[in-house]
Amino acid sequence: MYLIKLLTGKQRGIVSCRNSGMGDNLTAAASAWWYARQTGRSLSICWFHSRYLRDQRENAFSRFFAMPAEIQGVPVLVEPRADRLSGFVLMHWSFLVPFPDLPGILERLFYRTAPARYVSRRLFPRGFAWSRRQKKEELLIRSGTNAPQHLLIISGCYFPAPCLEPFFAALRLKPYLSAQVEQFAARHLQKKFVIGVHIRYYDPALPHSSHSAFWADPEQRLSLCRQKIEEAVRAAGTPDYVIFLSTDSRKVQDFICSEVRQVVTLEKPWGDNQARELHDELPAETAEATLQEMFLLARSDLLIRLPAESWFSHYASLYAQKISS
Repeated sequence: MYLIKLLTGKQRGIVSCRNSGMGDNLTAAASAWWYARQTGRSLSICWFHSRYLRDQRENAFSRFFAMPAEIQGVPVLVEPRADRLSGFVLMHWSFLVPFPDLPGILERLFYRTAPARYVSRRLFPRGFAWSRRQKKEELLIRSGTNAPQHLLIISGCYFPAPCLEPFFAALRLKPYLSAQVEQFAARHLQKKFVIGVHIRYYDPALPHSSHSAFWADPEQRLSLCRQKIEEAVRAAGTPDYVIFLSTDSRKVQDFICSEVRQVVTLEKPWGDNQARELHDELPAETAEATLQEMFLLARSDLLIRLPAESWFSHYASLYAQKISS
């Protein structure tokens, strides 16, 4: 059993489990790597029960990425598949270890039960108990304090920092995805001044998030997106440019393509409900295109991030020649 293997390993370890947006997941894994390096642990990256794969026992990280056996002395373990019990425990019950939190357990159970939603909202404000756990995890990871547990299971995202860059530098797409990136780049980006644009859309009808304030007035923000791109075109100072647009909204893509010239996009499916996030509506269908966009944005001569706090474009921000302010 994979979980027993982790628990009984000679070296203490940390397991990164997260099932959110692709940028969040990678930042979480990078943060776990940094903690492992500080405390002499091994790192296991477990993306089981992933929204990006239909086979819930397959590790989505090993499907999409290739990693070296170690990064700066930290052994990196990526199990391609897990038995049913280990996968379930790692991805759904990780909040029990190492921070048992009864309110957090009850909150999660209540919110998964439709008849109990009204009661649960009165007992637990949405995300209250879970955010407390995240704060405990973040304090532990940031401090680099070596916890007594033989195996730590964490799911937080935390914050990007220069100390995480060796992890991202070691990150490689699987060859079949890398080949598709190269083909697109050769067809559309070669010998061009590349203006990479990532626009992370968030519908005002969705529950409040860190992106809600940016999209409080969608029409005004779409105009801002167009303005930023036009400024970048002028700054390029050459007619031999191309705008590579990455967005999770068909509404945004249609607007930019109709308002701005020389835009190229990667073909991908769109959901029927434009008020939903694409990685929630069509996660498995768009996973490969999403990763290709992430690595293509990293080839930008000038990168525009709207909003700038989006985790997805963090990888590109490490390698783009310049980032628009």
